Amino acid sequence: PPPPKAQARAPQPPRPAPPPKRPPIPQSRGTINVMDAMVGFIAANPGLREDEIRTRLGGDRTLIRATLNALRAQRRVRTSGSGRAMIYTVPR
Repeated sequence: PPPPKAQARAPQPPRPAPPPKRPPIPQSRGTINVMDAMVGFIAANPGLREDEIRTRLGGDRTLIRATLNALRAQRRVRTSGSGRAMIYTVPR
């Protein structure tokens, strides 16, 4: 008898779509408005930690953290402490 033919593979179910990527942090005019608003908020509420700022402002953790990092790099906010205990103030 001839050898049996290879059977066709059963069709695989489609793969699920990959999870959505984080939205990019806007580099347009909107970011400047967010940064100015953050500086104004910190000036009105000095001595808050990142998590307290995020709780009071609401919003995405990634956006808040990136904005605070950018403000530190531009020296528009002053920090004291380290890690989670870092508090933010606006220099005079």
